[in-house]
Amino acid sequence: IHKQIELQAKLLGELDDRPQVNVLVSPEWLELRTVIIGALDHHPRARDAVLRAVEGLGNG
Repeated sequence: IHKQIELQAKLLGELDDRPQVNVLVSPEWLELRTVIIGALDHHPRARDAVLRAVEGLGNG
Protein backbone atom coordinates (compact mmCIF):
# COMPACT_ATOMS: atom_id res chain seq x y z
CA ILE A 1 0.00 0.00 0.00
CA HIS A 2 2.97 2.29 0.65
CA LYS A 3 4.08 1.99 -2.99
CA GLN A 4 0.56 2.81 -4.20
CA ILE A 5 0.44 5.97 -2.11
CA GLU A 6 3.91 6.96 -3.29
CA LEU A 7 2.96 6.42 -6.94
CA GLN A 8 -0.26 8.38 -6.52
CA ALA A 9 1.63 11.29 -4.94
CA LYS A 10 4.14 11.32 -7.81
CA LEU A 11 1.39 11.24 -10.42
CA LEU A 12 -0.44 14.09 -8.73
CA GLY A 13 2.76 16.13 -8.52
CA GLU A 14 2.73 16.10 -4.74
CA LEU A 15 6.01 14.20 -4.47
CA ASP A 16 9.11 15.39 -6.27
CA ASP A 17 12.11 13.11 -5.96
CA ARG A 18 14.41 15.15 -8.20
CA PRO A 19 17.59 16.34 -6.49
CA GLN A 20 17.58 19.95 -5.31
CA VAL A 21 20.68 22.10 -5.50
CA ASN A 22 21.09 25.24 -3.44
CA VAL A 23 24.02 27.17 -4.87
CA LEU A 24 23.80 29.75 -2.09
CA VAL A 25 25.48 27.31 0.31
CA SER A 26 28.08 25.91 -2.08
CA PRO A 27 31.73 26.51 -1.14
CA GLU A 28 32.36 28.15 -4.53
CA TRP A 29 29.56 30.68 -4.04
CA LEU A 30 30.66 31.46 -0.48
CA GLU A 31 34.22 32.09 -1.70
CA LEU A 32 33.03 34.30 -4.58
CA ARG A 33 30.73 36.24 -2.24
CA THR A 34 33.65 36.86 0.14
CA VAL A 35 35.82 38.12 -2.73
CA ILE A 36 33.09 40.44 -4.03
CA ILE A 37 32.32 41.90 -0.61
CA GLY A 38 36.05 42.32 0.07
CA ALA A 39 36.51 44.17 -3.21
CA LEU A 40 33.74 46.55 -2.18
CA ASP A 41 35.23 47.35 1.25
CA HIS A 42 36.16 50.87 0.15
CA HIS A 43 32.72 51.42 -1.40
CA PRO A 44 30.27 50.96 1.50
CA ARG A 45 27.13 52.05 -0.37
CA ALA A 46 27.87 49.69 -3.26
CA ARG A 47 28.74 46.89 -0.82
CA ASP A 48 25.46 47.37 1.04
CA ALA A 49 23.49 47.37 -2.22
CA VAL A 50 25.18 44.16 -3.36
CA LEU A 51 24.56 42.49 0.02
CA ARG A 52 20.86 43.42 -0.09
CA ALA A 53 20.55 42.06 -3.63
CA VAL A 54 22.37 38.83 -2.80
CA GLU A 55 20.37 38.27 0.38
CA GLY A 56 17.19 38.62 -1.67
CA LEU A 57 18.21 35.75 -3.97
CA GLY A 58 17.07 33.05 -1.58
CA ASN A 59 13.62 34.63 -1.27
CA GLY A 60 12.63 34.59 -4.91
